[in-house]
Amino acid sequence: MIRRALVLAAAALATTAVPAAAAAAAPPSAPASAPIQARLGAAACQDMSAMQAVPLIGQHLAHLPAVPTVRYEIRGTAALDRPTPYEVTVDGQVRGTGMVGKNGFISAQLTVPADRTTTVRVRAAGTVHAERTYAPLRC
Repeated sequence: MIRRALVLAAAALATTAVPAAAAAAAPPSAPASAPIQARLGAAACQDMSAMQAVPLIGQHLAHLPAVPTVRYEIRGTAALDRPTPYEVTVDGQVRGTGMVGKNGFISAQLTVPADRTTTVRVRAAGTVHAERTYAPLRC
């Protein structure tokens, strides 16, 4: 459990190392009147070796190879009158939650399994705003 938490934390910290262009490749899946617009990028391999320099967790990641990750972007639209909660799921398991406000922007990534087909969904206000199925990706 601790190792998984470390990998998730490292993947979140490594978001600055991966360009946001991959997420920009997917078209928005919700109309402008929706409370949010969400994009899911292509699965990509994240090299964890750069995380060795991060104090406290780097020593736990030195042995890890690259891991498959998916970048997601969420924008709050002008239609929002107050912050709206969202959740990101991987095969039905909640892997990310938060809130986005009017014209707000969130960019993050999460790890996905390398050995099976995976579905990632972004939900807000009871609606799926983005959904994408990823083939297995060996890094």
